[in-house]
Amino acid sequence: MVIIDAVDFGGEPGEFKVVDGDDIKTVNWFSTHNASISLVINYLQSNFKVDIIVLIIQPKTIVFGDKLSQEVARTLDNLESWFDGQKKG
Repeated sequence: MVIIDAVDFGGEPGEFKVVDGDDIKTVNWFSTHNASISLVINYLQSNFKVDIIVLIIQPKTIVFGDKLSQEVARTLDNLESWFDGQKKG
């Protein structure tokens, strides 16, 4: 299972990293919902025995209510294209 989330990890806006779901509990990035992501991952792993990969994308800003930046939108578009290509190939 793949979860995509915007997380302030100190990267360039739109930069993304791949994180193993098990590692989410041990990191200290800023996100407005770190706790809920950890709870969801724990629930999924406990009840469905799935491997979880988390793609984190560096937001341009972390102000509550801000719209999606062009950098993050571009990264999401690129990831969507990549996943579409994987389905077809």
